[in-house]
Amino acid sequence: MRYPMTPEYLQAAPGYLISLYEDFEADVLNDLCRRLQLSGTVTESALNQIRVLQQQGRSFPYIEKRLRQLTGSSQREIDRMFDEAIERNAAYYREVIDRSVITAPQSDWEQMLIQQTDAIRRQTQAEFRNLTQSMGFAIREGSKVKFYGIAEAYQRILDKAFLKVSSGAFDYNTVIRGAVRELTDSGVQMVHYASGWHNRVDVAARRAVMTGITQLSGRYTEQSMEFLDTRYVETTAHSGARNIQGPNGWEAHTEWQGKWFYWSKNGERDPLGRYPDFIQKTGYGYGSGLCGWNCRHSFFAVVPGINEPSYTAGELKNIDPPPFTYQGREYDAYAATQKQRQIEAKMRELKRRLIGEKASSDEKYYAATATRLNRLSEEYKAFSKAAGLRTQPERARVHGFGRSEAAKARRK
Repeated sequence: MRYPMTPEYLQAAPGYLISLYEDFEADVLNDLCRRLQLSGTVTESALNQIRVLQQQGRSFPYIEKRLRQLTGSSQREIDRMFDEAIERNAAYYREVIDRSVITAPQSDWEQMLIQQTDAIRRQTQAEFRNLTQSMGFAIREGSKVKFYGIAEAYQRILDKAFLKVSSGAFDYNTVIRGAVRELTDSGVQMVHYASGWHNRVDVAARRAVMTGITQLSGRYTEQSMEFLDTRYVETTAHSGARNIQGPNGWEAHTEWQGKWFYWSKNGERDPLGRYPDFIQKTGYGYGSGLCGWNCRHSFFAVVPGINEPSYTAGELKNIDPPPFTYQGREYDAYAATQKQRQIEAKMRELKRRLIGEKASSDEKYYAATATRLNRLSEEYKAFSKAAGLRTQPERARVHGFGRSEAAKARRK
C-alpha cells in the first residue's frame, strides 16, 4: 500500500508555489535594474535622472500590484495543495481501516478532521501573507548584512549611486554596475521571526508549505490512531537522507527512517516490548527531527498483525548507493545531494545576475557572467552523472531567464 505523503510527493509539492515567488523576484530585479540604466555618461543630465528616480524611489505601483497578485495566487495554490493532501490522507486511512476489519468511519469523522486541518490551512496562508509583507533585500555592508525593504533598498542604492557619481571619484558605468550587482547578488529575501534572521524567499516558502502539509498529515495520523486503537507508527524512508548525527540522537535521519515505533502517551514502554519510543528516537516536533527543517519524511499509523513493515532491515541498510569519488573527494548519498543543491543555488544566482546585467546593457560583464554559468552548468552535469543522480533543471530555473536567454548566454 502506497503512503500518501511520500518523500517524493513532499519534495515536489511546493514546486509551483515557489515558482510564483521566483517569478516575482525576477520581475522586481529586472524592473529595478532597468530603472538604473540611464544615459551611460557622467553628465548633469544623468545626475538629474538619478535625482528624478530618487524622488520616485518610494513609489512602486507596479511592484505593489505584483505583490497583490502573488498573495492571491499563493492562497489559491495553498488551498489546492491542502485539498489534495486531505484526500490522499483520507484515502490511505480508509484502506487501513478496511484492512483492520473495522467499520468504516462515518462521514462526520472525516468532516471533523477537515475542520481541524482548516486551522492549519489558515495558519499556512497567514504565514505566506506575512512573507509577502516582509520581503526585501539583505545587503552586505562591510562585514555585516543589513536588511532593507524593497523600496528602501532601491532608494538607498540610488542615494549611493548619486553620491559616488557626483563626487567625480567613480566612473558612472562602474557605479551602475555595482548597484545592479548588489541587487542581483542579494536577491529578494525576507525577514524571518523577530530575531531579524533572513532567508531566501524560495527557502521560506518551501518551509512554510512543508510545515503545513506535514502538520496536516500528523493530525490525520493522530486521529486514525485513536480510531484504530493503536499507538504504533511507521516512518517513511528515502535515499540520500541526512546522516550527520547531533547531540539529541535523532539528527541523523538515516537512524530512524523506514522503521516502526511506539508513540507513548506518558512515557510508558511498548507493551509488546519490540519498538522504541517514537518521540525520543525521531525527534518529532523538533526542528532537527522528523517533519522538521527541510525534512521529507512523514509517518503513519500501523496496526501490528494487520500491517507489515514497508522495508526490511537489509533494504534500509542498502537504500543509499555506495560512496563515490569526484575530483579527489569522496561523497556519500547525502553529501552528493547537498552538493547538487549548492550548484543549483549558484546557477540561480548567476542567472539573476545575467538578468540584471542585460537590463542595464552591461555587455562586458554579461559575457563574463555567462561564461561562469556555462562552466557551472557543465560541472553540474558531470557531478550528477558521477553521483548517479538525475539532473533537476527545474531547481535552477529563474523566471525571465528562458530558452532565448540561455541560448544567448551559451554563445558568450
